[in-house]
Amino acid sequence: MTADPAGTDQPAVTTTDWWKIAAVALMLVDHVGLYFFPDESWWRLIGRATAPIFFFLVGYATSRRVPWTWLAFGAILTAIDVAHAEDPSDWTINILFNFALIRWARPHLEAWIGESRMRLVLLMGALAGLVPLIGDTIEYGTEGWLWALYGIHQRRAGERGTMGAASTRNAVAALAALVYITTEFFDFGFDLEGAFALALIVGVETVLLAGFSRAVSARQPPAVLRPAIGFIGRHTLELYALHLLAFEAITYAVD
Repeated sequence: MTADPAGTDQPAVTTTDWWKIAAVALMLVDHVGLYFFPDESWWRLIGRATAPIFFFLVGYATSRRVPWTWLAFGAILTAIDVAHAEDPSDWTINILFNFALIRWARPHLEAWIGESRMRLVLLMGALAGLVPLIGDTIEYGTEGWLWALYGIHQRRAGERGTMGAASTRNAVAALAALVYITTEFFDFGFDLEGAFALALIVGVETVLLAGFSRAVSARQPPAVLRPAIGFIGRHTLELYALHLLAFEAITYAVD
């Protein structure tokens, strides 16, 4: 539990909690559009800002533990996608499995990269090159891994505090944003106005994430709200799964 700088008996809200709250809000906008307003593309456009936050935070974290809930909910949501598929190949593995793979692979990737810029460049090139091949197999494919790599190098930049580490972080961030904007633009078929808005949203998000560090937030909400914010922060991905199941149930009942 993080100590409250204001001296109350409620746990303090962290910077991570605020980013997760933002991700949940963006996720709800995205999925309300997906389930209830499929013809209004601006919902999905705004929602494109959701996945980068989740992948970034998974990469930034140092935990190696994969919660069983990720695997259980991931299996359920993948099974639902299979059931909805009109063609046997028209389904994707749920994003929760992608998060689990990144959490498992992260320490091995960090050890392999070490201090080698050449290895980092090779990894970045491989991840970018695999985007069109992997994206239809598992949600967000390797474009999500690029955001996780950004999270890793954001942590490294904060730990080392050198210009070299910051420059490396910036290069990874730029590639992650460029690949993501390009991929999402073509996947969703946004018009030029939508493409500009997408680039603006993701660009601003990328810059803001470059200022992230895990710490007690300087701005604390009222004490009465802190338990709820902390709960959302601790269980963000479970809430992701539960709200999708709720939306599935609502649309099934309506149909």
